Amino acid sequence: MAKSFAATTLLATRLPDRAIFFGKVTGSLGFGWAITILSTVVALLTVNLSSGRGQFLFYSPVDAFGSLALGLLGAGLAAGLGALFSLRAATVRQVQQNLSLATLVLIFVPVFAFRLLPAALRSAFMQGLHAGVLPVTLAAISLLFLLDLGLLAFGLAAFKRHRIIGP
Repeated sequence: MAKSFAATTLLATRLPDRAIFFGKVTGSLGFGWAITILSTVVALLTVNLSSGRGQFLFYSPVDAFGSLALGLLGAGLAAGLGALFSLRAATVRQVQQNLSLATLVLIFVPVFAFRLLPAALRSAFMQGLHAGVLPVTLAAISLLFLLDLGLLAFGLAAFKRHRIIGP
């Protein structure tokens, strides 16, 4: 497994393994959440410029909180998976391919599978979502939070610099 000079230098420092792992995850997490915040602001500006008609339109508190929280936790999921995949990957390209596959399985397969459900079941599901946005948002936040914690715990246990550097 060929590592870059910068990665080898970082692994040779006295920093604890935990600090290196958390630095790797928080760097990706910050980038992902920044994109979420920027997208939310651009969407807000777009809606106000195209449909505001002189008044300022804003998200409901539940929508704003849900968007930002789910964006942060979704970025955490991607960062955690990326950090785990990078422990076994020889190249950045391999990590990107694994993340693309994980995205396909975690997001796109359920979305397309939903379209295969009978119309009555899809309709009942959607009505349930609209009836209680806050409970659904909190459930999604809780699920992603637990997944993120699990990935962090697993990543911390798996990250051992002596395995990465080699003998």
